[in-house]
Formats: sequence, structure tokens, C-alpha cells
Amino acid sequence: MNPKIHLKLFKIDIILEVLGWFLLVLLWIGFIYTFNQLPNIIPGHFDASGNIDGYTAKNSIIGLPTVATILFSILRIINYYPHLCNYPVKISVENAKFQYTLATRLLRILKSFIVILFGKLFTLSN
Repeated sequence: MNPKIHLKLFKIDIILEVLGWFLLVLLWIGFIYTFNQLPNIIPGHFDASGNIDGYTAKNSIIGLPTVATILFSILRIINYYPHLCNYPVKISVENAKFQYTLATRLLRILKSFIVILFGKLFTLSN
């Protein structure tokens, strides 16, 4: 069992956390603002070149910010339990703080990246 320790947040961790929340709120604001302006049928599928090859009803687009929020929430919960994650090295009392800091920071970056990715998918569908 990996040791449980309390991690102190560094400035970069706070910035990444605030950035993630800001991007998620921005995604929802963008969705709410543009939803009524969308046509009833929007692009729903793209080929590898980025060309539209399928259309869908505009109501289906609510799935993008919803899935982004669910993934964001799951990663946020996992961030509270770094001792339960798998690591490529054996976790000891000596290296736990360093490894847990790396893991939680990666999850914070991943949260922001996921929201950016889903935001890009949302803008492609407009």
C-alpha cells in the first residue's frame, strides 16, 4: 500500500486548478450563449481531413460540455487520492511527495486539456 500524505499546493498547481475551472465555465458560457443561435441541424461527424461527413440535431451538442464536465469531475476526484494511482516506480515514504506531486499536476493539466479539446469540438460543430 502506498503511503498517504498531504500535499501542499504550489503556485503552479493553484494556477492550473483555476485555469481548469475557468475553461470549464467558459465552455458552458459559450454553449449557453450560442445554443439558440445554432441551426436545427449541425455538423456531427468529420473525416480524418476535417471535412464534414455527417449531420445531427443541435440538441445532441449538449453532450460535449456534459462529457467534459463529467471527465473533469472524475479527474478532480482522483486528484484527492494520489496514493491509489499506479506509478512506474515503487512508492516509498522518501519519494511519495515528489511522485504524488507529479501525478496530481499531470491530472490538473489533463483536466484543462480535456476542456480545451471539447471546446474545440464544440466550435467545429457551430
